[in-house]
Amino acid sequence: MAINQDISNLPTPPSRSDSPSDFSDKADSFLGALPQLQTELNTYADEANSTQTAVNTSASNAATSEQNAAQSASDAEAFSDAAAAIVNAAAFEATTTYNINDAAIGSDGNTYRSLTDNNTGNDPVADDGSNWLQLTATTPDLVLTPENISPSDGATGALLTPELEGSSYGSLYGVPMASARWQINTTSTFPEPTTETKAITVATGTLYEGGGSTGNVFYVDGNENPALTLTRGSTYVFDQSDASNTGHPLRIQTTSDTQYTDGVTVEGTPGSAGAKTIFVVPLDAPTDLEYYCTVHGLGMGGPITTEALTDVEDTLVTGTATTYTTESLSPDSQFFWRVQYADTDGVTSDFSEATTFTTANIFTDQPTITEPADGATDIAEQPIIESSAFNTVNGSDTHVASQWVITRTSDGVDVFDSGEDTSNLESIQVPAGILDEGGENYTVKVRHKGSTYGFSAYSPDSGFSTSSVFFEFTPSFIGTATEGGFYAGNIVSDEDNQTYAIIVSDGDGDTDRTGAGSKEWRTSQTGLTEAQTLADGKSVMDHIVNNETLSDFPAFEWIQTTLNDANYNGYSDWYLPARDELELIYRHFKPTTEDNNDGTRDSSGFGGDGATYGTNNSSDPNGSGYTTSDPSQTSITNFQDGGADYLTDSDYWSSTEYDASNSWRQVFDNGTQFNYFKDNTSRVRAVRRIAV
Repeated sequence: MAINQDISNLPTPPSRSDSPSDFSDKADSFLGALPQLQTELNTYADEANSTQTAVNTSASNAATSEQNAAQSASDAEAFSDAAAAIVNAAAFEATTTYNINDAAIGSDGNTYRSLTDNNTGNDPVADDGSNWLQLTATTPDLVLTPENISPSDGATGALLTPELEGSSYGSLYGVPMASARWQINTTSTFPEPTTETKAITVATGTLYEGGGSTGNVFYVDGNENPALTLTRGSTYVFDQSDASNTGHPLRIQTTSDTQYTDGVTVEGTPGSAGAKTIFVVPLDAPTDLEYYCTVHGLGMGGPITTEALTDVEDTLVTGTATTYTTESLSPDSQFFWRVQYADTDGVTSDFSEATTFTTANIFTDQPTITEPADGATDIAEQPIIESSAFNTVNGSDTHVASQWVITRTSDGVDVFDSGEDTSNLESIQVPAGILDEGGENYTVKVRHKGSTYGFSAYSPDSGFSTSSVFFEFTPSFIGTATEGGFYAGNIVSDEDNQTYAIIVSDGDGDTDRTGAGSKEWRTSQTGLTEAQTLADGKSVMDHIVNNETLSDFPAFEWIQTTLNDANYNGYSDWYLPARDELELIYRHFKPTTEDNNDGTRDSSGFGGDGATYGTNNSSDPNGSGYTTSDPSQTSITNFQDGGADYLTDSDYWSSTEYDASNSWRQVFDNGTQFNYFKDNTSRVRAVRRIAV
């Protein structure tokens, strides 16, 4: 009698040599096939029972297969438990109680799984197999080892700032990526981090930065508070067990006297057995650090310089990027590189297998900073930084971007980084709020980028220090950009007797510069007694806006609707200057080289005093009448004739009324101050003021 039931083949069972992920997949597949196999075997057995000799053999084979399947399932479950145990394993502790399937890492580095409950004090390495089962000789790769993608191995003609690319990040258990460590070396052999113990003692010596004074200092391996060079990624144990260390805790700090705690672990009490400060130097540690005594200060210690493990770069980049743009490398040179990934649990992959590339001999030349000069002092808040011209060595290229970086010397902080700036290629004005006054020291550097050959190396650092004071409302700062315009001098109001700093608008606050042309002071020759002020144009503006029909006063209307309603340059309090306020602007921003008119003003009407043109008893300090040569053309280039902010060499209105029909105005070619019909047109330049 034939047996019709087929027996399906089982999937490939898991093996101890499989990776954890492959093992888990095979075990799941194998276990999932067992119910179907059981059904097939039962049917097979039923058919076999209806026969004798031939079926007996088949039944025997089926029973054997069933037993093997059960054993494979048992093994799969055990291996699954083992894989989980490996992942969660920690170092064996003699005082810890382990239960079945708990894992521990023995002193030999192997991982063991407990075979019993209440397993305490049984060293797995010395165990005879009754309490512990060795699972594996190595820990599985929880973060997959990356591969070098680009530049390809053996690539030539690479940029001096190549972008390195590793393969995609992979985690066995889906833990997110936290960082990538990129190493570049000039040889294929990459150095490994080391652990070094330094014996610390305390004795009399010369204090660090103590001006030659003596006192207790740290001796490092018998050397009096030496300068230390530490390698990033390596571990340094400062052993303070010697009794002389009592009361002298050694710590690390930045050069700005802030304790540096990254990578620092402290054990024990100085002067006692086992006392030590352990410093695992972070990959992103500052180049300059210091060691010191927390009780007695820096004098006991000395400087620390940190350097990369490799001879070119060893850089840790946080985040999920699997690409990295290097610092500038040497041209026409061979380099080796590799990368390592880490997850958010702190688990790292192995390094990728190192590959090599060679840089090109055509490259973007290293620029230099040309302004301000290296070592310059008394630098203002918003200096213009300039570099040398763009150049390509051994070829040609197009300058497409620059990157400008300013670093505060005292703490090494980059206070300004322009990023890849496509506009400010060979000069840039430092924005307000970046630099500090008070003689603060800074360094600046720049690198150029070509469209084909990429970034150059950064220029050598160029140093400068700032002014003791960036700005004061005093004559020496006249012409300085501030408060939405330019400082023009001080005036004492004849309305409230308050001293104000006058701020003249830039060219866009001028009807002539903007193309708005000339404006009537008033559309009729009608008196306005509120405009009889020589030094408070703001009060006139406020009265007209709040109490008059604004369209009847075109000059004032233009300022209100064009500037104030638009919050021009961040301010909405612009106004038409009074006669003596307007005079300050001519005195300090005269656009031309023409001789001044040294004649006299009218002696009648409001403000008529018969004084020499330019006499200003409202300004602080008072202004003397003009001579033919004083004032001369302004030295402020943007206000010189034709500059971005110059005043036309013609007449400008003031807000001061001369009489019912006329108002005061001033000519900006020779300084003449005279009155003219209000319904005539003239130019307008707005100002604002700051109480000082």
